[in-house]
Amino acid sequence: MLIAASPRMAYLVDGQYERAIECALRSLRENRTYTSAHRLLVIALVLAGREDEARASARRLLELEPGLTVAGFRRRYPGSASPQADLFCDALARAGCPVFGSERTLSGARVAPAGVLD
Repeated sequence: MLIAASPRMAYLVDGQYERAIECALRSLRENRTYTSAHRLLVIALVLAGREDEARASARRLLELEPGLTVAGFRRRYPGSASPQADLFCDALARAGCPVFGSERTLSGARVAPAGVLD
């Protein structure tokens, strides 16, 4: 999966959102629980203007990674100092990922406080 992650991220950073979506979906066909591919898919769907699909994908991502927060993603994201970090974090939030752990998801489910599962 590591090799497949490079093209997904390259397409995402380059603004080729539909290609990033295709790569993420291909990875998820191989491993439906690969949360890195789910995160990238959510971001790419938002940036491609497909927010309804992004929200549905974010709900699935939060089922697999219930402690995910935008703040936690930013802390773990290797490119957190890059210009894309704000764009990616905003996309996750727009799709319904909680910014901090005390917020509710779109489904209304509570998630663990930040730092507990991040």
